[in-house]
Amino acid sequence: MEVSVVTVGSDTSLARISRAGLDSVTALLRAREQEKRSHRVIQKITNEAGNNTIFTPIVLSASGAMGPSTVAFLKDVYARAKAAGKFNMKQQPDMKYTWNTMVASSYWDMRLSVACTATDAEFQNRIIIRDHTMNLPVVARQPHPDPNHAPHTAPRPPVAGAPNRRA
Repeated sequence: MEVSVVTVGSDTSLARISRAGLDSVTALLRAREQEKRSHRVIQKITNEAGNNTIFTPIVLSASGAMGPSTVAFLKDVYARAKAAGKFNMKQQPDMKYTWNTMVASSYWDMRLSVACTATDAEFQNRIIIRDHTMNLPVVARQPHPDPNHAPHTAPRPPVAGAPNRRA
């Protein structure tokens, strides 16, 4: 197994799916799965003589959508859970089922989707904080004295005839 998370809203993803229509996200996830399957190391492992390794690329979007291989894998897991008598959440006393569901499939689908979304939000926040920190102007090792100073904008030339507001 290899897990990959795709950010559907990134510039690269939007450029790939802009004309794909209603199934654009599924097409993007399917393409990422195929990219993982065609990796030379994975090809070498799965094509070795006498090898019975099954490679399953687990691809999810940052908003929680699951790729076709992930859905197929989870369906197999849920079928095994049903056969083992572990599909109903009330049969698992150690598991807290506060997600308003009584079956394992709904529980885990929701948990995985929320985990992807929360992780994506955390990493985007880290990027924003890092960018803000890197652009933070300092004057003599102190923050800029003007609280309205925007570090990401260039100084504008004065407009002719406008009052000078820089006092």
